[in-house]
Amino acid sequence: GFDRWHCRTTYPIRDLGGSLVAISGRSVTGAMPRYKIYDKEYMVWGLPQREGWQRGNVLYNGHRLYGLYHQREPVEIFVVEGFKACMWMHQAGFTNVGGLLGHYMTAPQKWILEDLAGAGGGTVYMFLDNNWQGWHGCETAGLQLAKGVRVRVCMYPARLRDDDKAQPDSCTPEELWQAKETA
Repeated sequence: GFDRWHCRTTYPIRDLGGSLVAISGRSVTGAMPRYKIYDKEYMVWGLPQREGWQRGNVLYNGHRLYGLYHQREPVEIFVVEGFKACMWMHQAGFTNVGGLLGHYMTAPQKWILEDLAGAGGGTVYMFLDNNWQGWHGCETAGLQLAKGVRVRVCMYPARLRDDDKAQPDSCTPEELWQAKETA
């Protein structure tokens, strides 16, 4: 959605059950912070006050992935950092995408990914941002996840390899599919 009062694009953040646990707003005017988790805004909108939410306990879009748990066939899950990358990959045809809401994976996020992908012998594809934090996050999370599930790391296309601002949403849909095939 869009918050016209604060000039921010808004993203609902839900737990595995689909309950709204937070709302994040991204500035479209360059205001700082660039991303803001709403607190006082809840009262203005007539919503109950947000309680006890922690970023690390949630996998963005995880509530849509949780239906995979009961599948008997191997599943492929794509892990990105944020909202835009998650939505762009979904729009490009990757329906099983989750966002870490940052460049590192927490223990609860690890459990969610292992539980979803590991249940059917699936694969987790890491596709974090093309910068030092993203590379480090891929390595760290990949090594942790590899103990329980198959992990692949997606590489950026040649035209973006030297661009440290590149994110999955910098790629064309064709480049995303190529990155998956060569992971």
